[in-house]
Amino acid sequence: MHDLPFQLHKPDAIVVIRAHWEESAATLLGAQTPLIFYDYYGFQEEADTIQYSAPGSPELAQKLAYTLEDCGLSSSIDNQRGFDHGLFIPLKMMYPKADIPSIQLSLIRGEFYHTYRSRKGVAGSDAGGHPDHWFRILLP
Repeated sequence: MHDLPFQLHKPDAIVVIRAHWEESAATLLGAQTPLIFYDYYGFQEEADTIQYSAPGSPELAQKLAYTLEDCGLSSSIDNQRGFDHGLFIPLKMMYPKADIPSIQLSLIRGEFYHTYRSRKGVAGSDAGGHPDHWFRILLP
């Protein structure tokens, strides 16, 4: 993760699609200055002091919400939710200066499972767990 940014051009913004965040509509993090949402437990106390102060991008969130709606997907913007570990852990390693506007996008509850079950034959699979754990079956 540390070396990946050297292989890429620096992005204008980052959108992280969160496999562990599901809502009834595609939901975008819309805060200008997102706080940290410590959505884990059982780690050393230092894990609850990690900071990542990248700016959010309400403008990008709104633009993506319109795009999703144009594609027939209901969407919403959450201005209260903070960055969770699916964003701040990898981005802290990749872009420690926290100078790239970043947002998160939820999955639509039930849609991931439904889509991939019908397209990839995951029904009856022993992959178990959350849908993102099925990637070992879904991806070549």
